[in-house]
Amino acid sequence: MAKRVFMVDDQEWTVEKLQQLLRQEGFVVDYASTLDAAISCLNENEYDAIITDHDMDGLDGTQFLSLIRGSETDDSEINAIVDEYFAEAEYRFFVEKLKGAIPILFTADQHVLVDDVFVARKNNDDSDDLRAEQEIIAYLKRVLQA
Repeated sequence: MAKRVFMVDDQEWTVEKLQQLLRQEGFVVDYASTLDAAISCLNENEYDAIITDHDMDGLDGTQFLSLIRGSETDDSEINAIVDEYFAEAEYRFFVEKLKGAIPILFTADQHVLVDDVFVARKNNDDSDDLRAEQEIIAYLKRVLQA
């Protein structure tokens, strides 16, 4: 059965190549550009991996990963989103459902590091440079044995 990947980025053009390459490798790929759409997709589907951009409007990718991992936080933005979108039991179920998904951060920022998260450094200055996309695919194939 094909492995399912979810991608969230507020600018679709930055992940189009990665989506295309993942599909060519046999992955099923869903995409959302807003927090509303992301939460809806994540509630409705099961995913083997979740790829998020770091530089997004509203929540950044690190905050998004904290949200979906249920990390304890004092971040008022994350806490406000949890309060807005979920009842307490629903949020626990949401986080539990996503526990097995592989988190990946796709960023141009060379200084971002997140514990227990694969970080791929994209090159926004050269659209033909697909090293980060290829790293993500190789990593997914290795950890998911796709």
